[in-house]
Amino acid sequence: MTAPAGKNVLLFTRPARVEDAVPFAAQLRPEDRAEFAGTADPVEALAEGISESLWCYVAEDDGGYVACWGVRPASTLLGGDGYVWCATTPRVVLHKRAFLLASRAWVAAMQALFVTLAGWCAEDYVVSQRWLNRWLGFELGAVERLGPSGVPYMLFWWRRPD
Repeated sequence: MTAPAGKNVLLFTRPARVEDAVPFAAQLRPEDRAEFAGTADPVEALAEGISESLWCYVAEDDGGYVACWGVRPASTLLGGDGYVWCATTPRVVLHKRAFLLASRAWVAAMQALFVTLAGWCAEDYVVSQRWLNRWLGFELGAVERLGPSGVPYMLFWWRRPD
């Protein structure tokens, strides 16, 4: 039995598996689907992100996937640069508070491991930019056009203070 939307819905996390890519991609939030569409097939991008990440997790509730995120080394395994990524489904709105609090904890764990964290966010994904900048403390950079169709993406980054 599924709980009513937003009422006592249990959220749990587990390590992501490459097999999660297809069903997760089918449930993507429209904004996340659009973000993937600019540069890659969502299934391929998720499978690659899951398989190449140093660690990667999914959050689920009794109704399906909520989020998938990870960090992969961009240079050396320890003390170097980490590439951060996250994708969500519409179910994330049922877990706003839990998602926000957990995202800070996960980013803190990433910051302990890497000197620099960086990633890309679609220029028109304003909600994601606010979350990255105002909530997680990432800097937002200049817009660059990526992929074969030249879709505008914004670089975001964090660097450990000296």
